[in-house]
Amino acid sequence: MPTRSYLWGMGIGGTLTLAAFLLVLFYFDPTITGTVGVALFFISLLSTLVLWLTLILYLVRHRINPETPDLFTVCLRHASLITFIIGALLTIQLFNAIHWWNAFLVVLAAVVVEVYARIKVE
Repeated sequence: MPTRSYLWGMGIGGTLTLAAFLLVLFYFDPTITGTVGVALFFISLLSTLVLWLTLILYLVRHRINPETPDLFTVCLRHASLITFIIGALLTIQLFNAIHWWNAFLVVLAAVVVEVYARIKVE
């Protein structure tokens, strides 16, 4: 499938997940719904972030250098890593255990995954 099909699918999916996130944000009270509300919040937020960050990164990088091979895959990987960092930090904050060394370790884990992916590709 061409990249254009992926982008259209991600745009439609991103719009749907953004709508789901906004519905969860405005209609669910985490004190009443408990774990289910928090889980829905995290799932909708993180899926929205992955889809929209992939689209934004792809558009920016395509304007800079349109001849880059596997541009979509690289943008999807980077968006997933950024979303992992945000999700991990929000989860740590949920348990009131966030400190600078926790954030450093989460970012370091994402950097290690990125370095491994780059070595594996080359």
